[in-house]
Amino acid sequence: MTEKHPKVIAVIPAYNEQPFIGEIVSQARKYVDQVIVIDDGSNDSTGDAASAAGANVIRHSSRRGAGAATKTGFEAALKNGADIVVTLDGDGQHNPDEIPRVIAPVANRQSDLVIGSRFLLSLSLQGAKPRSNPPPYNVIARRPPPVIARQSRSNLSKTIPRYRKFGIDVITFLYNFGSKAKVSDAQSCFRAHSRKLLEALNLTEDGFGFSVQVLIQARNKGFPITEIPISCVYHSHASSSNPVVHGLGVAWDVIKLRLTPVEWLKQILAPPLYTNALYLMANTIAMAFLNFVFWVVVARLYSTADVGFASAVISAAMVLIMLSSLGFDSSLIRFLPQSEKPHQLSNTTFTIGGLVGFLSATIFLAGISLWSPALNYLKENLALSLIFVLLVVLWTISSLAGCVFIAHRRAKFTFLQNNIHALLKIPLVILLSFFFYSFGIIGALTIAIAVTLALVVFLFLPRVQAGYRPVPALSIPLVRDTWKYSGGNYLVSLVFSAFSWFLPLLVVNVLGAEANAYFYISLMIASLLFFIPGAVSSSLFAEGSYSQEKLTENIVRSLKFTSLLLVPSIAAFLLFGKWLLLVFGESYSIHALKLLQLLTLSALPLGVNLIYSTVLRVTGRLRELITVWGFIVITILATSYFLMPTTGITGIGYAWLGAHSAVTLYALSSILNLRYNYKKDEGFSISWRQRNKA
Repeated sequence: MTEKHPKVIAVIPAYNEQPFIGEIVSQARKYVDQVIVIDDGSNDSTGDAASAAGANVIRHSSRRGAGAATKTGFEAALKNGADIVVTLDGDGQHNPDEIPRVIAPVANRQSDLVIGSRFLLSLSLQGAKPRSNPPPYNVIARRPPPVIARQSRSNLSKTIPRYRKFGIDVITFLYNFGSKAKVSDAQSCFRAHSRKLLEALNLTEDGFGFSVQVLIQARNKGFPITEIPISCVYHSHASSSNPVVHGLGVAWDVIKLRLTPVEWLKQILAPPLYTNALYLMANTIAMAFLNFVFWVVVARLYSTADVGFASAVISAAMVLIMLSSLGFDSSLIRFLPQSEKPHQLSNTTFTIGGLVGFLSATIFLAGISLWSPALNYLKENLALSLIFVLLVVLWTISSLAGCVFIAHRRAKFTFLQNNIHALLKIPLVILLSFFFYSFGIIGALTIAIAVTLALVVFLFLPRVQAGYRPVPALSIPLVRDTWKYSGGNYLVSLVFSAFSWFLPLLVVNVLGAEANAYFYISLMIASLLFFIPGAVSSSLFAEGSYSQEKLTENIVRSLKFTSLLLVPSIAAFLLFGKWLLLVFGESYSIHALKLLQLLTLSALPLGVNLIYSTVLRVTGRLRELITVWGFIVITILATSYFLMPTTGITGIGYAWLGAHSAVTLYALSSILNLRYNYKKDEGFSISWRQRNKA
C-alpha cells in the first residue's frame, strides 16, 4: 500500500510581473499540484500571462500589498485542500526548481515552516554548517531534486545588491533580537508551510511585514522552523518600490510587531534569571501588603495585650525557625539542581529541619522562664504550647520547601506558597477571634501554614520534581556531603541576624527609645529598596547552581537588572522620602529624613555586595563570604557606636553607606577579574578552582 502524497499548492503574489510570471508558473507546476497567482492590482497583463501558463489566478481590484495578496493565496490554498503551501516571489528571484528542497522537511513531517535562506549557501561555501540538513525529497517523488549550483561569495554579492542585503540584515536583526530561535533571512518569501501552521496563524499585516509576523506567530505557538540554503537572482526590475522607503517601512512593521506589550514582556522576561527575580519581588510586595492587612484586622479584633503577646510569640518562632534551618536553605538551592537523588535530599532536609524545629521549640518552652519570663503563659497553657511547637515545625519545613522551588528556577510556586498562606490567615484570624484570645492569632497562623504546606508537598512539589512523594528520610551521607557548605552559610545567616537584632539595642542604649523609633522606621522604609537586589541575588544563586557555565553572563545581567530597577526607585525615594516619613508623623520627617536618604543611597552598593556574595556561595568560597559580611557588620556597629553621640542616628547612615561602599570596590574588582579569567581560561569554574588551590 503506497503512502498518500500530500497535496502541494504554490502561492505566488505578483504585481506587474508580466515578463517573468509565465515562466515561473510553468516551472513551478512541475513540482506542485496547483499554482495560485494573486494579481495584486497589476497595471500590466500579469494575470493573463499567469493564467496562460496554467495558474489559477485571483485578482485584487487594487493594490493591497504583498501581505494581503499572500493571505488571499493562503485562504484559497486551504480551501482547495492543500497540505503544504509553498510561497515564492513572482519577480524571478527564486528558482522554482528548488521547490522540492524547500518543501522536503514539511513533507517529511520534520518541520512546519521552512525558510529558503539566501545567506546559508554563502556560509556553507565558507565551511560553516547550515542551520538545517533536510532529508532527501522522498515523500513526493514527482521529480528528483535538482542540484543547486554553487556560487562564490563574490558572485553572491553581485546577485544581492548591497543596499538590499543591508536592509535584510537590519530586519533579520530586529526579529532575532532577544529570540532564542534565530534565523539568517527573516525576509525571504521562498517558504513552505504546513496546513496545521496556516490554520493556527492570525495574520494582520498587509505589507511586507507579514513575513516576519508569520515567523513571530510560528515561534510563539511552538511550531518547528527550519532553514535551508537557496539561490537567488535579482533583476533591475525586481522591485517597483523605492528601496529606502520600502526598507524603513518593513523595519517599522517589524518593530511594531516586536514591541507589542505582550511580546516586549516575553523578551524581557525570557531569561529565568529575570523571571524568578520578578516573582520573588512580587512575592515580597504581596506579602508586605497582606501582612499589613492581617495586622490591621488583628488590631481591630484583638486587645492590645493580645496583639503584643502574639507578636512576641511570632518573633520567638521566627528566631527558632531560622536556627532550625541549619543552612539547608542555601544548600538546597546550591546542590539540588545537580543532585542524583533530589527527592531523598529534599525529604532529608525537611525531616532534619522538622526534628530540629521540634527540639528547639521544646527547649525554648522548657527554659522560657529564664530567657523570656513575659511569655510564661505560653508554657502554662498546654494547647498553646502544642500549637507553638507545631507552628515552628511546619514553618521550618515550609521555608525549606520554598527553597526547592527557587533551586529549580520555579519561583512562581514560592509566590503561590507564601501568598496562599498570607491570604488564608486573614479569614482564619477573624473566625477564631469569636472563640479565642491571643490563641486565635497563633492558631490562624498555624492552620494557614498547615494547609499551605499540604498543598506544597502534595500538589506543587510533584509538579516541580517529577515523581516526588513526601516521605520522612534521613540520608546522612547526603547531608554530610553538603554540611560544610550549609554550615558556612548558616554562620553567615547567624552573623547577619545577630546584627539586625543587636543594632536596635545599640541605638536604644546610646540614644534612647525615641531615637530608636526614628531609626527603625527609616530602616523599614529603606528595606523596600533592599528587597530588589535581594530577589535578584536569590535568582542568580539558583541560576548559578543550575549551571556555572553562564555564571559570568548572569552576573552581568544581574548587575544591569538591579541597576535598572534601583536607579529610578532610589530617585523616587530621595524625592518623596519626606512625605513617606510624614505618614508616620511630622517628627519622623524631621529627625529621620537624613538617615533615610543615606540608607537609600546605600541600596546600589548593597546590591553589588549581595550579587558578589552569591558568586561566593556558588563557587564555595565561604571563608571569603564570612570575612566580607563580618567586615560589614563590625564596621557598621563600631562606626555607628562612635558616631552616634555626635551625629545621632545619622551616624548609622554614614557607617552603613561607608561599609557597603568599601566592600563594593573590592567586589567590583573581583568581578572584573573573574570576567578576565573567564575569557583567558577555558571556563569559569576552572579559573576559580585554580585560584582556590593557589
